[in-house]
Amino acid sequence: MKRFNKTTLVMLLAMMLLISAACSSNESSGNNDSGNSNGNSGDGETYTITMAHVASEAIGLHQAFLKFKEEVEEQSEGRLKVEVYPNAQLGGEREILEGVQNGDITATITSTGVGANFVPEVAVFDIPYLFTSKEHARHVFRTDGPLFEKIAPYYEEKGFKLMSFTDQGFRILSTNGVQVTSVEDVKGLRIRTLENSNHIEAWRALGANPTPIPFNEVYTSLQQGTVDAQENPYELTVLMKFHEAQEHVTNIKSIFQSLQAVINKDFYDSLPEDLRALVDEGFASAVEFGTNFLDEKDEEYIQVLKDTGLTVNEITDDELEKFREKTSPVIETIRGQVGDELVDLMISEAESY
Repeated sequence: MKRFNKTTLVMLLAMMLLISAACSSNESSGNNDSGNSNGNSGDGETYTITMAHVASEAIGLHQAFLKFKEEVEEQSEGRLKVEVYPNAQLGGEREILEGVQNGDITATITSTGVGANFVPEVAVFDIPYLFTSKEHARHVFRTDGPLFEKIAPYYEEKGFKLMSFTDQGFRILSTNGVQVTSVEDVKGLRIRTLENSNHIEAWRALGANPTPIPFNEVYTSLQQGTVDAQENPYELTVLMKFHEAQEHVTNIKSIFQSLQAVINKDFYDSLPEDLRALVDEGFASAVEFGTNFLDEKDEEYIQVLKDTGLTVNEITDDELEKFREKTSPVIETIRGQVGDELVDLMISEAESY
């Protein structure tokens, strides 16, 4: 009797171990499932997207980031988490792009002027006095256009996935001392520029003394008199309070402030197919939202400048042509950087509008 009980007990224990091992195997197989045949994630894994920019929370760009966060978190039912860092918390534009490139930061929307330091072909956006209106430039930069199709692979070679181009309108000129109404007024002007050799060359061609200064140091540089002038869109000039240290504003329509929306390519490629689709949709929605926000606010920003006591004017068409002629050598410099094909494509797209 005792022998029977011991044998039975051993058999029961063996059966229980086999059943337990089988269950563990099935659970392990389910946890490691990275996706179904249609690309949908089956393991409930979450992904965190860190987004950074250098401006304040009041800017349209920040509102676009928040729109992206709201949409993708809701649509993904929590599988995508988005963290937004404004006010240069993670560094200047150059540092942020470096972060996106190496994966420390997931995504950003930042100026193409700085982007040329990472993707040299983006220098084609530095051609001055090419566009006459926002609509003109946006037609050329559209995501379904030949320019986007041509330039997107260059981003991928450098570790970025290009999601879209967007903008902040034309870079306007704010100054102390002299109110710029002609090319002659620019001579000797100490102006802050982006860390961009083509922008620097354009200002030198006009007779100015350009000084590259990081964006987060512009206000202090104006306040301390390190420079007399700066160029940024109306939105940035007002919201970053640059106008508080300036006397005049002139819309000279030199460079259109184009922006690049980029995400780390390795991160993007690692996402399940359904989440990549949500990221695509989120960026498209955010860019549209940010553009509309900017357009609605521009007149308000101009009024703020006037109410603060600054003089606000625009360059006449005849004077604009003089600016265009003086800076035309920059186009040849850019040809040497990116090649004739890309420059000719940009110019032909602009002329076809």
